[in-house]
Amino acid sequence: MSPVERSSGSRQYRRLNEEAAYEKANQSWGRVSGERDTALRARDEARAVLDEPAAAGAQAHFPALEQRLVDARLMCRIAQECARAETRLREEVTAHKNRWARERNRLPQSIASQMGAFRSNYPTETNELDDSVASAHGYRDLHQRLVADDLPRFQDQFRTYLKTNAIREIAEFHAQLTIWADEIGERINTINESAARNIDHDRRSAKPAIVATIEQVRIWLYLAVEP
Repeated sequence: MSPVERSSGSRQYRRLNEEAAYEKANQSWGRVSGERDTALRARDEARAVLDEPAAAGAQAHFPALEQRLVDARLMCRIAQECARAETRLREEVTAHKNRWARERNRLPQSIASQMGAFRSNYPTETNELDDSVASAHGYRDLHQRLVADDLPRFQDQFRTYLKTNAIREIAEFHAQLTIWADEIGERINTINESAARNIDHDRRSAKPAIVATIEQVRIWLYLAVEP
């Protein structure tokens, strides 16, 4: 093969390689362009969702998500690492969401159980309420009434009053019983003396029995009022 032919073949070979490389680059560019368009659409959709009023509550979680994204980017050196980081982050967020969903489903049951216990303890005050989260406003209204009436303070005052008066009344009753016991003893002594004067032949056996009755009355009264 002449030098001219070899040179011509070499140029043709380079041209074919360049065309193949161009075609491959063009395909890669088309793929990247398609991925870019997909990402832009996803971004626009995400922005539209964030503009909705219902998304206002999610703003508080953005700093934590941003920190997760920063940590994920630090570990990304090649496209495959970025893909793995994206998958891992999605799995973490999904697991967190599922955990909160379970807690959200459990919470109404716990609230309903506590409402039922409260209604069981206070049936009169809660006769118009039921054991559901939908009745939460009724329980809140009841709480506001209790706070406005300052019932907890009056409850403590009533307990103190009841305790103080009960002790005083028990002491007064104890003193009254002592007076009654003395009166009964005096009357029994009077009866005993009268019986002793009128029944001489039975004096020695009757008097001890009556005296024993007096002592028994005193013991009964003492036991009845002993705290």
